[in-house]
Amino acid sequence: MGKLTKKGRYSKGSIYAAVMEQLEYWQAIEDGAEIEEEPKKKSKKEKDKKDPEHIKVPPANLRMIAGNAKPLSIADSQAQYSCQDLLNDRAETNWGMLWSGNHIKSCGGRGKLLRMIVGFPQCWDGKNLDSPDHQSHMAYTCGDGCLREDGKIGQTFNGCPASHPVLIPDIVLNVTYYNLDPNAEYRLASDNYSTAYPGGYSLHADWMNGWDEGTISRLVKNCLNTPRDCGMHNLGDGQELFGTE
Repeated sequence: MGKLTKKGRYSKGSIYAAVMEQLEYWQAIEDGAEIEEEPKKKSKKEKDKKDPEHIKVPPANLRMIAGNAKPLSIADSQAQYSCQDLLNDRAETNWGMLWSGNHIKSCGGRGKLLRMIVGFPQCWDGKNLDSPDHQSHMAYTCGDGCLREDGKIGQTFNGCPASHPVLIPDIVLNVTYYNLDPNAEYRLASDNYSTAYPGGYSLHADWMNGWDEGTISRLVKNCLNTPRDCGMHNLGDGQELFGTE
């Protein structure tokens, strides 16, 4: 996913990872964009309840893509966006939320925050670290609509379909942009479809598990399976993670 641009200009972005309670990853790709601790808005695919004791450590080198870089129609888009007025974020009626949707709308001016969210699937097939399309070996949780081993539709013990039975931690990219130009029309670098349609439908991201296996095992065991609020860098056993410059 490239930098958010005016009129389709492209520039490469940088990725910054932070350890979150749910092993969420955040990407700052705009000058002035900030890493912010904010829970992701759950998509319809992910609203089902998942028991934390069933979360497993993702295998080393697992990789996947979420979103759709080349949507053939609006229905193909898996993008999530929202706009918040930070000057009114204490309003109990809507906490300053102005809109949410699957494409980029106007969200410019003082105090306005545009948020882009990519939620990765949590269910792994338990066999393949990757697949030709980088997606087929993974699936989203399915709530009451899971295809079970008995061939019936319903709930499973961990919210995953029988074809992808291993539940891994929730991995999310959450990108925020502040004080954008209210008169500009923004598009993603990957929005290679007609400009007659608004920008943002092609939002996508990729992830590869490069965690130290011992460290991520401690995080899953101590902070997710328990569960415990470990904050940003606690390992849940009296030790903390520290980054180096």
